Amino acid sequence: MAVRSEARATLLVHYAPGRRAELQALCDAIGPHLRPAVAGQTITIGPSRAEGAGGPIEAAAYAPRAASSAASARDR
Repeated sequence: MAVRSEARATLLVHYAPGRRAELQALCDAIGPHLRPAVAGQTITIGPSRAEGAGGPIEAAAYAPRAASSAASARDR
């Protein structure tokens, strides 16, 4: 659905944690705009880049944020 809709970015959020590696491999085969979400992850939503809508989102936009402490990770 993400490919057909030409979404610039898609995060898979409801999946069994044990399937993350399998989903990551499937996402890698599709392209950089599709990723399984991970705990504590944030992404920045902004206007389209200069190359126009539909272009790939940089992989860095999907980087999980490191927790500053165990408490802050638990509170997310």
